[in-house]
Amino acid sequence: MTQCPTCDAGVTPNALIVGEIFACPDCGTELEVLGTAPFSVQCAPKEAEDWGE
Repeated sequence: MTQCPTCDAGVTPNALIVGEIFACPDCGTELEVLGTAPFSVQCAPKEAEDWGE
């Protein structure tokens, strides 16, 4: 188990793969899986607006 970087809630791996994005069960922050052994996450990058370009 690892902790959410925003709220320190415990986050457990549930068949997640590297690069997958999921929401923290406590605060809802989008997290990206960095590794599975050991399990680690970081806040997912925000997507910029493209304004139809």
